[in-house]
Amino acid sequence: MHTLHLQTQDSRYATPEELAEAAIKPYELPPSYANRLMAHQAQTIAALRAGAAPIVINTATTGDGKSFAGQHVLFTGERRGLIMYPTNELAKDQERSLGKLKAEWPNGSIQQLRASVITAAQLDEIQHEVQNAQRTEALDLLLGYADLVLTNPDIFHLMLQFRYQQAGAAADFILGAVARKFNLFTFDEFHIFNTPQVLSALIAMLLLMENTRRTDADPRFLFLSATPQTMLTELARAANIPFTVVHGDYVHGSPQPDADRRRILQPATLHLHERGDGLEAWIETHLDHVIDFFARNRPARGVILANSVATAYRVHQRLIEPCRQAGIDLGEPNTGLTPSADRKIEADLFVATSTVDVGVDFKINFLVFESIDAATHLQRLGRLGRHAQAADGEPFGAYAAHGLLFAWVLDKIKAEFTDQAEISRAAYGEVIASAFPKPQEFAAYRQQYAGIQAGNVLAQLEQKPIRNQYAEVRERLYGRYAALFPAHLLKRHTLKDWITQTPHIFKEASAFRGTSPFTALVRNTLGGGEPILPYNLITLLRYGKLRSLAWEEAYRHAGERAALLEKSEPLSAYHLVGWLDQKPRRLSILLDEPTSGWDSGDFETVVEQHNFKFMIDGPHIPDLFTLNRTLAARTLVAILVRNEDPESLRMRYRLGLQLELFAFRSQDDATRGTVAFGRDALLLESLIHYRKSKSDDPMFG
Repeated sequence: MHTLHLQTQDSRYATPEELAEAAIKPYELPPSYANRLMAHQAQTIAALRAGAAPIVINTATTGDGKSFAGQHVLFTGERRGLIMYPTNELAKDQERSLGKLKAEWPNGSIQQLRASVITAAQLDEIQHEVQNAQRTEALDLLLGYADLVLTNPDIFHLMLQFRYQQAGAAADFILGAVARKFNLFTFDEFHIFNTPQVLSALIAMLLLMENTRRTDADPRFLFLSATPQTMLTELARAANIPFTVVHGDYVHGSPQPDADRRRILQPATLHLHERGDGLEAWIETHLDHVIDFFARNRPARGVILANSVATAYRVHQRLIEPCRQAGIDLGEPNTGLTPSADRKIEADLFVATSTVDVGVDFKINFLVFESIDAATHLQRLGRLGRHAQAADGEPFGAYAAHGLLFAWVLDKIKAEFTDQAEISRAAYGEVIASAFPKPQEFAAYRQQYAGIQAGNVLAQLEQKPIRNQYAEVRERLYGRYAALFPAHLLKRHTLKDWITQTPHIFKEASAFRGTSPFTALVRNTLGGGEPILPYNLITLLRYGKLRSLAWEEAYRHAGERAALLEKSEPLSAYHLVGWLDQKPRRLSILLDEPTSGWDSGDFETVVEQHNFKFMIDGPHIPDLFTLNRTLAARTLVAILVRNEDPESLRMRYRLGLQLELFAFRSQDDATRGTVAFGRDALLLESLIHYRKSKSDDPMFG
């Protein structure tokens, strides 16, 4: 174990000059703010009110009020906003925060603010309640009602890709509603996305910018991220979109904050451990660390963050009896299998996955976590020390974290910081970022696939009857897109070829995050909530104790949600009765046809292919024959790489766990290697082709 002591972190209040530049009036702030804003908040408000740059990027530390900085101009009624969160859970968390702020600020103009959350489930609910309503009508209803929309970037992407169409209405029906109604578009926690999603956002932003030039709507685009990426600013430069970056102003290690500063992070003790056999093994050998902290510290509130849902459930099960004996209130696991209504964080201790570690705020003073990369590690560590008090108002007396790291990462930290060293979180973050390999950014994807979405926008604007009114917009937009993408991807005939010749690849390239070919319906017998949920089939096959579930029974249990679940195109349905205690099943892929007659062009190229089947080594999977029959009939977007196993491919391209790769073999055993599906296939192909054309590039050294 290597122990570090993380210092306090204090953020600077805005000066009178900064408040004046932002034109902040006392009545524009909630009572709890006591007429004070943080420096980065005032600078963000000034950039949104009077700045010339369409893009504003706020990189302030987690817990320092980035959300309020971005929403202030909405509270004052100057702008109307569409805010996008990477998870629906985070959007709902922000809706709750907005309700609390309204209650605290009874005389503020926020009382007139009408807000709504838009998710796929809510659109389905409106369609169900309003007889014969189309999805586009449901969306238009929610957009028309709200001054502030809380949603996810996937729905925003679909709106700006003209995917919501209505019979008898022009193609720009939803585009017009968005452009007329909203002029602040906020992307929260955008650092978790990669090049494809950044490019999708830029395509939509350029469309809004050029379209609103007709109306002088002056849209602004705000990105909030404590761990920002350079790719956003690099691509914004390539698109010739000016941007402003706002940073927080911090000091570390002060015993008490100065009068001009506010404490945003409490001191914390960070114990770093070699990951070894993972979180479960650590809990088994260090359970006393957990129990002792709760015995010595009252109040104590904690979370254990796992990388997988199977690990989370097994750790929870292991903790039930020790927590009962120690008088620790252990909450239910909070995972992707936990229905939103049951994702409660009020217990003394709970086990969770990434459902809560991205942006959701909870008051804890104890943290155990594992992570797969630097961003995840810092994101999870940032959950600790944000609050001086527990949810009931009782002050915390100590803060402690136990982080599990790969041995080679821990060695680099030990080389930089001695045991028991007192350091700032900023210094620790820099070392962690350099210790982990830099994530693959898939820069070549921009040249190969991303432009398809831009081409689709241009094609939609050329439709009758809107062709003439958008002629100038189309011309300007073509020039903006041509600065980002190869010209042939912007041509209408190219788009037509994609749609008619390779429709599955077109669908994959057109999506925001990509689609999953491996979805199952699961009846989770381990907890309450929704009786049937769509879930990742691969996770279930590798880790789950499963029983067969007939389609008729699954859809009967789903009730009104059956039609929505059917849209996910599930391959199978199961009762989930537990998680394997031993090592996960080994999963590989059989291409159930011979490849001895294939030529080299059939490999290392994205194809639309069927006849795939699962090969599983491990405990029995019920009704595997039926699953494979269904899978073999599906046409999947795939890329096959010969003579290289998944692990060596990950190392060669610095992929880490960013892509899901499978070992495969052909029916005649003429070919063995690696296969990737869906968006992963497109990303992998972009890397392979880039390496072939730039084999001497140092990034692949």
